[in-house]
Formats: sequence, structure tokens, C-alpha cells
Amino acid sequence: MFRVKATVIDVLGDESKYPCHFKYKIGDEIIWNGAELKGRICPSILGALSQKMQILYTAGPRYKEPGYYHTFWYVPPSVHDESMKK
Repeated sequence: MFRVKATVIDVLGDESKYPCHFKYKIGDEIIWNGAELKGRICPSILGALSQKMQILYTAGPRYKEPGYYHTFWYVPPSVHDESMKK
């Protein structure tokens, strides 16, 4: 199993004048293990985080450039099996 950790390393701008509306502090973490996200997730960073999650999903058993590798490209075509009909 894998774990992906996103950590707040910097807050841009003057934090006292323009504080984070989600109250993030340097060192706060969001952890994704493929099944669940742990931590508080601000909607403003959800877009950037989901792009990284998509890259990991796309990687399959090995990393390739995003959009290049999907597991379904390398599986044999499905054949309709009448015995599986309900």
C-alpha cells in the first residue's frame, strides 16, 4: 500500500493581514492512502490535490507521464459470456 502526504510548507503574503480562511498553519498535513483522505481539506487546494491524486491513479504499477498510461489500455478486450447472464 502507498501513502501520499501533502504538507503546508509556506503561506504566501502577510499572514497577519490576510490569514488563511481555513486556519491552515505551517506543518499541517493531509494524507491519502488510496482509500481515504485524512486531515482537513480546504476547497481552495482540493483542485491541486486532486491533480496529484490523478497522477498517482494513472501511474498504475509504474509511473509514466500523466495521460499516457491507463491500466485499461493493456488489458485484453472483454468478451460477452452468456453463462454470466443473470
